[in-house]
Amino acid sequence: MTSHADRGASLMAAKNYPLAIDSYTQALKTSLSPVWLIQRSTAYQRTNNHTAALKDAEAGVLQGKERGKRDLIAQAQLRRAVALFRLGRIGDARMVLIWVRKLNEKEKGLGMWVETVTKAYEALPEDDDGRKVIVEEWPDKRVVEEVKAQLEGREVAAEAAPSATLKQSPPSSS
Repeated sequence: MTSHADRGASLMAAKNYPLAIDSYTQALKTSLSPVWLIQRSTAYQRTNNHTAALKDAEAGVLQGKERGKRDLIAQAQLRRAVALFRLGRIGDARMVLIWVRKLNEKEKGLGMWVETVTKAYEALPEDDDGRKVIVEEWPDKRVVEEVKAQLEGREVAAEAAPSATLKQSPPSSS
């Protein structure tokens, strides 16, 4: 019998991102694996749900840290940078990419994203909100509780929501 995570991987390969999200959601109900959070974040990004992608990436960072897996932290931070970029938070994305490079300068896709984010950042006017840096290296721990609540089908009170995912600048035109 194929596991939900295996099915999610197959669906990702087939570019069926909505069903991949469903499969990874089912897998995450059994274990809050940073690998599955990273994969679901990627699937959310590919369906343009960048807020959900950011939440999963942030939870992936924390779960990777909890397990002492530097490579998974780097992967989750990269997904986090991509989500922040897509949300128009270019300064934050740029900062996160610095942390990714510190963790693993050979992280797949890092060079391309550094170039993309740097160009977007340099194109912004000096006073543009997209240049602001409000992100912290380690996301608010409440994001894990928020993901768990979502998996269990319950709501989390607004005051418990991580501030990094709530503060958004307008999307960039890049």
